[in-house]
Amino acid sequence: MKILHIMSIANSPSQTFIREMVALLATENENFLLTTYFHSNSSNLYEEMYICRNYQWDNLRQTGIVEFFRKKYRNPMNILSHIFSKFRRLTGREGTDIENYISSIEPDRIIFHFGWAFDEYSWIEKKFNDVPVVICLHGSDITEYSVRKPLLLQKLREVSNRNNVLITTCSSYLRELALAKGVKAEACKVLYNTYSKSFESCFRKRDSYDGALKIINVARMVSWKGQSDLIEAFAEFNKLHPRSRLTLVGDGPCREDLVVLGKKLKVDKCINFTGSIDHSEIPALMAKHHVYVQPSLQDDSSGQAETFGVVLLEAIASGLFVIATNSGGMPEVVANEKYRNKHYFIVKPGNSKQIRYMLEIIEQNFKRFHLDIADYRVEQLAKFSNERYRKNLIEILSLDDST
Repeated sequence: MKILHIMSIANSPSQTFIREMVALLATENENFLLTTYFHSNSSNLYEEMYICRNYQWDNLRQTGIVEFFRKKYRNPMNILSHIFSKFRRLTGREGTDIENYISSIEPDRIIFHFGWAFDEYSWIEKKFNDVPVVICLHGSDITEYSVRKPLLLQKLREVSNRNNVLITTCSSYLRELALAKGVKAEACKVLYNTYSKSFESCFRKRDSYDGALKIINVARMVSWKGQSDLIEAFAEFNKLHPRSRLTLVGDGPCREDLVVLGKKLKVDKCINFTGSIDHSEIPALMAKHHVYVQPSLQDDSSGQAETFGVVLLEAIASGLFVIATNSGGMPEVVANEKYRNKHYFIVKPGNSKQIRYMLEIIEQNFKRFHLDIADYRVEQLAKFSNERYRKNLIEILSLDDST
């Protein structure tokens, strides 16, 4: 089967789950890529690539305008490349080039990754309406992007009525949001994300515990990710357990504020801000810690929420205890009543006291809780295994005109 993947930015470090999808499909299918901007060196996953980034974009990067947009907007590459693709489409140049490319490969299926890719290239679905289409929604394309660009919702509502189109969401939570916004229920299916096997290989039982609890969080440093709550919780915990350490992986506009908060609470020497690191380095780093905390919030102003939380799966695969807020789709990732408040813990969003309390519980019961953490790990990972994901994905891709 020939599958055409359409993305705004291909292989962004924050979208490793898309790479996992393409890699799982590569064994028995031919993958082709249409993108506005190619981020990394995963070109070996694709038979052929068409990158819409053009000479105007490359020239513009040299003028300083990109830096201007970077200061004003969070995603300048998205904005500027979108402007150029609009310009090229108006002049007829890009539309003809893309149409010729798609016609040349004759895809059996088209997958739009994220709603904004569908928003930008929805004309392709109309032009090639005999090709079955899958639109994968992952979170911010519904929770945030649709707030800023309501036309996307209109397009999704309309296309969900077509017989050969399916819309997938990464959690039941996100599916309910999509249905509430008018997407047809019969055309919307849950396709849970999977995780990289590299995290399984770094699993090790931590039978010996020296009382120095090591805590980690991996996330973009923006307000709704909740790292300030984690730092406040850690500061209180560290007063009783001064050998404990916190690692914060990632970067973003709130990083300086978080550094200042750590100094204010006098735990700056116990917090390691690593900045952004390559995803391939995270498994080994995760394996050096005991607890993963994801303190994400629901941002009512932007609609942002943690609609799945792949990094929670990665932490479970690494054998860590996990603490997550009761927000978005995260409870779907960690929940297993047999192990609640033993191997995973759910707290209220924005409640640093609950996070600290759960850290205390883990600290006091570490050796006892850790005896069967491998059982929790096996059961949770089975729900989101590569094999199950691939089976569900192939089933979704088997849609045809009779669907």
